[in-house]
Amino acid sequence: KFEKIFQWPTTNLYSYLPNLECLLAADPPDSIEMQLEKLKDKDWRVWTTARERLVASGFTAVPALLTAMTQSKGEIKERVEGCLSRIARNARHNKKYGTLDMASIMKFLSHEDSDVRDITAEIIVSSSNDGYKHLLKLTKDKKAGASCIKAIGIIKEASACPQLLALLSDSDADENARIESAKVLGILKYKEAENTLRRVLVQTKNKELKKASLWSLALLGCQSADKDISPLLESDDKDLRFRSAIALAILQSSEVKKLEGWFTKDRHSMELALWALWKTGNTNFAKEAIRKAISLQKDELSRKRLEMIDKTGWNY
Repeated sequence: KFEKIFQWPTTNLYSYLPNLECLLAADPPDSIEMQLEKLKDKDWRVWTTARERLVASGFTAVPALLTAMTQSKGEIKERVEGCLSRIARNARHNKKYGTLDMASIMKFLSHEDSDVRDITAEIIVSSSNDGYKHLLKLTKDKKAGASCIKAIGIIKEASACPQLLALLSDSDADENARIESAKVLGILKYKEAENTLRRVLVQTKNKELKKASLWSLALLGCQSADKDISPLLESDDKDLRFRSAIALAILQSSEVKKLEGWFTKDRHSMELALWALWKTGNTNFAKEAIRKAISLQKDELSRKRLEMIDKTGWNY
């Protein structure tokens, strides 16, 4: 049955993949070690078959896959990580993979490679309903902390929020762990985090932590934070300026009017302003800003684009 799949047109192959695990389960596979060797093969038919067998093996294959990931690079590493990612995703969607041997994989949470740490944490948190509890104990760990928090965010475990808020408040904690805490608190819409996020946004010098904090404030709908976010529109970091503009737009803040000046700076600033104004949903204000910018724009190409947007409407 399995061999017949490869006689079908390649374009239709993926439509049969949902049934592939059933076919593989009925056909006794080679050892996991042999499948890992086949995963390195250049022939796509060989390595994709090995991939499906490894995914079908579930938690049994996880220790060997993690070991292989630490020893691989480039495309092979991506294939191994893809297997682990699918196992984690299937487990979260109630795929019965049995019990994960936790003791055999905890060491990978301290690995030098952050990709290895991230996928290990995701596997653990997906393995059972209380898998996240194993990770909560490690949120302050310098190496494992950020990966554990990121995994907790994947399953949206709200009960972890108080601990993550305490971690975010600790200025001596690992910066990466604080960044992930700020992100997860926003994703989980934890309103009690607003004041802490505002304080962190103002006080921290870490730009990545600023980005995470202001974005979470936008997700929380904290309109009172607009005065804290507005000064970041003048940041020398383009990404920070962009995120600040979008955050103000999402919050429907009057501070977004400062974006009018962006139309005459440079083309990149103009693009950011257009995107942010579109996010406000306030088309009247956006049209007024664009018409004003047309009269002030010195760059001919930018002026023509603004004129086109003004004529054709806001569906650019």
